[in-house]
Amino acid sequence: MVRKVRAEAQSAIDNEGIGTSQDSLTTELLALISEFGLRPNQTIQTALAELQQRADGPAARRAVENALSALAEQNKVGVVRNPGGFFVAALRRGFTSNQGKLVARQRRERGEVIKAPDVMQIEYQIDHYIVKERRLDWALAKLQELWEQGWHEAIKHLIASRKDWGFTITDRGVTANEGNTHS
Repeated sequence: MVRKVRAEAQSAIDNEGIGTSQDSLTTELLALISEFGLRPNQTIQTALAELQQRADGPAARRAVENALSALAEQNKVGVVRNPGGFFVAALRRGFTSNQGKLVARQRRERGEVIKAPDVMQIEYQIDHYIVKERRLDWALAKLQELWEQGWHEAIKHLIASRKDWGFTITDRGVTANEGNTHS
């Protein structure tokens, strides 16, 4: 299955000289990454293609922006030895800056209406990705993203009711249990 995903991801990559085409979202995301100062190498392009397979346009753009904000925050704290590698890890794991989490919390405190996640839809998606496609990384990133958005009770309930997924809530959010058989 990993080979299939990588092969599909490779088909979305614009390899110079080969002449493969990119859709407008990929071009937009690559431009955003380049504007930040990262060189979108093959690893970054593959991570983007994988992201686009599991997220729609606005969600993919938000994930890229969140990963870039996490990288920017880490650069302020100290030097990131491998910015491209950090970005790819942040993208795949759903990282965002602490400032982004603070802004979301402040919006909730001000009473701005934030649509609650559809727990049934999330359960269906995660079940599909874990059981059918063995994509524990995607499921973990989705649950962690919702946790960071403040949907703690919904995620606690979901994880408690689906112990077969092999996730646990810790002080840092959602983690995969040691020896998870789905990975």
